[in-house]
Amino acid sequence: MVSQISKEDAFVLLDKFMEETTPIWAQLVPRNQVHVIANVDGILTRTPDGLMCVRSMKRNAEPYISFRPELATLFAYGDSRVMPQPLGEGFPLIESILVLSFSDVFSVMLCEVATDAQVPDDTRL
Repeated sequence: MVSQISKEDAFVLLDKFMEETTPIWAQLVPRNQVHVIANVDGILTRTPDGLMCVRSMKRNAEPYISFRPELATLFAYGDSRVMPQPLGEGFPLIESILVLSFSDVFSVMLCEVATDAQVPDDTRL
C-alpha cells in the first residue's frame, strides 16, 4: 500500500500540502497494542518554531494534531494507484497517504483527500 521514501521527499510533500492548502485527513496512530486513534480533517500549517499542525477547517483552532517532522524516523508514501478505494468504512476517498513514523511510539498518517470527496463527520475505525 505504501512504500518507504526519503526524508527529503517527505519534506517536499509536506511543503506541497501547505503551499496548496491541500485538504488533509490526519490520523495519529499508536504503534503498540493500545487501540486509540485520533483523527482530524483540515489543512497542514507550520508554527514559527517548526511545529506542524493539521487544524480543523470546521473550527477556528480545535481539534488539531501536531508533530515535528524532523523527529520522524521513517517516511512512507502511497497514492490512489496502489491503494484500494475506499480504504475502509468511514474513510474518505483519498489521493495519497504520507506516513511519518516516530520510533516505535506512534505514526502520523496524512491522507490527501480527493477534491470531490467529503470527509466523514463521524469516523470510526
